[in-house]
Amino acid sequence: MSYRTFKVGLTGGIGSGKTTVSEQFSKLGVPVIDADVIARELLSPGSETSKLVLKEFGDDVADSQSNIDRTRLRQLVFEDTSARKKLEAILHPIVHRRIQQLADAIDAPYCIVVIPLLFEAGHQDLVDRILVIDTKEENQILRAATRDQSSAEEIRKIIASQMPARERTARADDVIQNNNSIEELSSRVRELDRLYRSLKID
Repeated sequence: MSYRTFKVGLTGGIGSGKTTVSEQFSKLGVPVIDADVIARELLSPGSETSKLVLKEFGDDVADSQSNIDRTRLRQLVFEDTSARKKLEAILHPIVHRRIQQLADAIDAPYCIVVIPLLFEAGHQDLVDRILVIDTKEENQILRAATRDQSSAEEIRKIIASQMPARERTARADDVIQNNNSIEELSSRVRELDRLYRSLKID
């Protein structure tokens, strides 16, 4: 019997461990689609989407080669709500379509779709089930600061701009509390893998 691939949306706040968890699923042979990877590809030099962004924001986000400076773009959209909404209006529909295209091409019991702003962007319709990665705020700050070379103040601003953790977890079907060892995290991922493999859609 043929079936479409069951899609699990993986989301969580900055520094919660989304990449680590998605890598754990990937090690189990689960296909992973990452919205951030798609967005980076869409904003690559010379792409049609990058041209749209540069047309909208101009020199505010351009580097010396007239390509998008990702650091400047990120800083702009987190400091200016209006700018963030303009960028989202350009990117979100294109990312949404690309996720759907990639998911439709997968032949597997299920796939993981990593969407950091799943709720904020209204992408719930893309997935069949939602997995939220949650962790303590001090962990978020430490991980994000180490990864992005950002200050604690900058990271707190990003956390404040995202959906509150309590609301995010309340809207989840499944939650991973990523506050302990990688062994415990791996065990929880294997547990969920067994569950998700049983949730095929005819």
